[in-house]
Amino acid sequence: MVHTSYIVDFRFTNNITILTGDSGTGKTLVFSLIRECMAVNPKLLCINYLDYQSDIRDMISRADGKLVVIDNADILLDDDTRKYISLDDTNQYLIIWKKSEESFCNEGKSI
Repeated sequence: MVHTSYIVDFRFTNNITILTGDSGTGKTLVFSLIRECMAVNPKLLCINYLDYQSDIRDMISRADGKLVVIDNADILLDDDTRKYISLDDTNQYLIIWKKSEESFCNEGKSI
């Protein structure tokens, strides 16, 4: 039997942190590990492609004082939700962006 343990230690200096990287660099693993913690930590909200039919902006607006982790954010977040996140000072965001050539911006300007 093989047992593997991971320690994930994030230190956020802004309310929005963007995690990017090429395919196979561990972005989905990080999301999966944090999502497992969501069951025991009510301060976590994890959103991924399985939530694509949900109103993501509504999910985020109901969160208060949480770490909101969004996997596949480049696919899931529309411009209005990105603007909402950029102005939200009640939550901490870990945005996992699959396409590193794009960014969390609107018309070339960071929001």
